[in-house]
Amino acid sequence: MKESNAKFIYYPILIVYILWGVVAMYLAKPFFMILVSATVGGYLLVITSLHTLYVNRKFLPKEIQPPVWRQVGLVLCAVFYSIFGTLTVIQKVIVPFLLPQFIR
Repeated sequence: MKESNAKFIYYPILIVYILWGVVAMYLAKPFFMILVSATVGGYLLVITSLHTLYVNRKFLPKEIQPPVWRQVGLVLCAVFYSIFGTLTVIQKVIVPFLLPQFIR
């Protein structure tokens, strides 16, 4: 793909993203939007840390791979953010919205 053709992919995605943001600002409460973006950001950190660990171990030669303590740190980062993201989803989505549907 030529560099000039990338705009046909990038700009429509950007426009959809901006339009969704404008719609979300009018439909959702500000605290809820902050909560959703923070939770999604936490899950993105889980994916990013595990992806970094995979790429480092798979593609880097042994001589330049990070030490074991840094690899353990990446796993602990993934565990930390997955625990708090899951707790947030349970407390703010499942308990108030989904659980009452099953208790009736």
